[in-house]
Amino acid sequence: MNTMNNNRYIGVTGFKTTAEIAACSATSLSQEPMMMYGILTTPRMLAEPARAGTRRPARNKLIPLFKTIPRYALATIHHCTDNRQFTQELDQLLLPALYEQNLCDALQINQRLPEVKELAYLRKQYPDLQLILQLEPEDLETPKLTGEKLNAYEGLVDYVIIDPSRGVGKILDRHVTLAMLQEIKIPMTPVIAGGLHAGNVEAAVSFFRSEYGENFSIDAEGRLRDANDVLSLEKMTAYLTAAYGAYRG
Repeated sequence: MNTMNNNRYIGVTGFKTTAEIAACSATSLSQEPMMMYGILTTPRMLAEPARAGTRRPARNKLIPLFKTIPRYALATIHHCTDNRQFTQELDQLLLPALYEQNLCDALQINQRLPEVKELAYLRKQYPDLQLILQLEPEDLETPKLTGEKLNAYEGLVDYVIIDPSRGVGKILDRHVTLAMLQEIKIPMTPVIAGGLHAGNVEAAVSFFRSEYGENFSIDAEGRLRDANDVLSLEKMTAYLTAAYGAYRG
């Protein structure tokens, strides 16, 4: 049985506006687990700083967005890139201003098995950042192999997110996810994701608390969006209310 971890979080990914962040903070307040605000970024933001994506803000909106996030929460960049040498992107695009102003707390790399040397650079260059590793579906073939792949990142990452859906809302298989959690042998907090929403998060959290322990985080994205792929404030606040209730139950 795992012990309580004060670094665990309840996450929402895909914020684009200060109104979305304000609605989230009004619901989560300073409760435990802490709130994780995930803001998506890509290399395209380098060339087109005023252009927003479907789920990501424009580059020139990053500072105002991060300033809106409460300081008791985990303000997180989710960087989506195919470039294996991605640290230069982050140095140039995001982290100097955000890091120097203490606005960014964590960085998630959305890439299949990032190079160890890239994460080692981030750990050295930005020692105050929490690092989150997202495993891709190809890395979740079997629990044992997943655990073995994670060994290479010992001492480099603080969280590992297990989401076979890549943020599109595919419902997780609790028992398969549990088997993968049990293969994590190095110190890191697992993040459970995959189709979480207000209607299923309470059952999911209760299952993992019973079968695994208290030391895990959760994250949601795809099922919190409307038919136009916009973050639904109603779905988000309902999810957060249910999630906090489940962790307290």
